[in-house]
This record gives sequence, C-alpha cells and structure tokens, in this order.
Amino acid sequence: MPKNNWKPNPEQRLVLLKLKAESGDNQNEFVRDFGNETIGTPSKLSQILDALDEDATSYFNKINDPETLMADVTEFVDDLPRQKREKFSVVETVIKPISYFVGAAKMARALKNVKTAERCFQYIGPTGASKSTLFPYLQKELKNDFTMGLVNCRDSWRPSSRDMRQRAKTVVLKDICDGLKIRIPEEYRQTRHGSGTDTKDQIKLDSVPAVEDMIVDFLQKRPYLIFLEEGRFLRTYALNLFIDLLNRSKLVLFITNTPIADKNMHAYCPDEADQLDRRTRAVIKITVINSEDAGLFFEADQFEDRDAALDIIARSASEFGHFSLINRVAKRLAKSTGATLVEVERAVEKSVLEMNRIKKFAPR
Repeated sequence: MPKNNWKPNPEQRLVLLKLKAESGDNQNEFVRDFGNETIGTPSKLSQILDALDEDATSYFNKINDPETLMADVTEFVDDLPRQKREKFSVVETVIKPISYFVGAAKMARALKNVKTAERCFQYIGPTGASKSTLFPYLQKELKNDFTMGLVNCRDSWRPSSRDMRQRAKTVVLKDICDGLKIRIPEEYRQTRHGSGTDTKDQIKLDSVPAVEDMIVDFLQKRPYLIFLEEGRFLRTYALNLFIDLLNRSKLVLFITNTPIADKNMHAYCPDEADQLDRRTRAVIKITVINSEDAGLFFEADQFEDRDAALDIIARSASEFGHFSLINRVAKRLAKSTGATLVEVERAVEKSVLEMNRIKKFAPR
C-alpha cells in the first residue's frame, strides 16, 4: 500500500518534465553520466518519473517525506547544466598525459583501499604548473574508481579576526557540501537578507558540529576523492577538519598548492600542517620539466632538430612559466613544420614576454 497520496504541484511537475526530457530514452546512460544518490538507479529514476502519471504509484508515494525528495530532485535538475559543462570539458578538452599527471592518477588508485588515515596527496608547483588542469585529467582517468568532488578554497577560509574565524567555519563547510553535492538540511541553515530576497543558504554556527558529522557520514559510504584547489587559503579550522575527515572516513584528499603557500601554511599553522603531512602518502613537486613531457605538446615533424628544440623549450619552461609557457610556444608554432632553433628561441622569447604582459616585442 502507498504511504501517501502525494502528487506534484504545477511547479514541481515542470521540474519532473524537465528531468524526463534530460534523461531521454536511455536512462541507464543518463544515470551513469550524471547520477547521484537523489535519482539513484535507473529503476529509481523511472519510479520518480511515474509521478507524472496521474494513475501511477510513484517513488514519492512510497516514502515518508516526499517533499524533501522533491527538493533534492529540483536541486539536481538545477545543477544539470553545470554537470554537463564539466562533462563536456572532460570529454572534449585534450589534456596531455604529462608524467606528473600520470603519477598522480597512479597514486590516487593506490590510496583508494588504504585503511589508515594516510590517504592525502599533495601536488605542489608554481604558477603555470597545470595544477587546475589536473582535476579534469583525474576526473576522466578515475571515473570508474572514485566519485570526485572539486572544492575551491577561498580567502574567507583564512579569517583575519576572531569574529571572522567563527564565520569561516560555516563558509568552509558550505563550500565542501557544495563541492560534494551534499544537501544541507533547512534546520541547519540561517536566513540571509539582501537584494530584496531572503535565502537560507548560510549555516548556523551552532549547527557546525552536526554538519561536520553529516559530511563524515557521507564520506564513509563510498570511495570519494576531494580535489582541493587553492590550498594557499588553508588555515587552522580547515586543516583540522580535513585531518578529522581522513581519520574518520574513506576520503582520499588531493591538495594543490604553490611552494610559497605551502611554506606559509607550515609557518602559520605548524602543528596542523605537520599533522596533515603525517597523513600524506606522497608529494609531487613540479620543478624541472623534462623534454619528454614537453614533446607531448608538439607534432613529430614540427622541428628541424627535435631533440635540441625540445631541450630549449623544456629548459626555458623550467626556469619560468612551466606548462603554461609550453602551451603558448605550441600555439605559436602550431602551423610550423621543420622549425629552426632560431624560430624556436624566438617563439619562447615572445611567449615569455607575453606571460609578463609586455606587448612590445623586439624587431625581427
């Protein structure tokens, strides 16, 4: 017997119609590409969409709280455009399998079944070391190994006063929940006033422990990899939280950082940084770029003397710009075949000047 007689109102019906249109005829493929715990399996999705049939018993009729599920479905449908953009970028963008990326993917798989808390991995490199490109690469390579979440640290994680420290806790937790697509229950939220509307999108300070436990519970149920971008904003609370998550869940944690920011983190939060280091299984530091990695960006017939040309490019990139410099050089030489060493040096020089935002080039 159904538990209730729930039927969608006109607004909810439009959401369900959009979900039906998005899922199309191949619901197995749709669930594989975009599914989460809200729509579950193809069978659950089909039963959710049964709510569009006036005479059918849908999944909503079989549960105690259909309105909460409908709110989750609405969030899922609203988030679909972003998910599609991410999927498009992962599938369509050609990301070079540089040795650092291949090593990172290998390490992630090695950490998946580690039972202890040593499941952190740090990727440290200067600006231009392709830290941001690592996430879509891992997302594509590890799609059968992990559910992945991207969490961007930001300046408000790094409070400047006691009052801001209290607020920073709620910002950190909300950003993590957004990255993991965890719905924060309404009772944990507080109303924010502004722009003529009131929205319940901030976490109440007294709800912080409950939200922390909710995240732990979420991460205990599945192999999850959090890719933590902009580690330079990590400070005491966030560091302690991720240490706790490593201790209490199955989380695999990737942190990207610059050498200076990593040094500052150890200076400002020495105890917490040391605790994180003790849970770190490996650190990849981007220093010297080798010719083999540089060669991935160029066609086989692009240079008159390939070995010498790649040596020039790799040495220049190691000194400044790293993979960003190589990308720029590759674009400049994209239409060249048999480029001479003089042409290669000129392309490197112009790319360096461009990265330094100098518009005037030396005459030919």
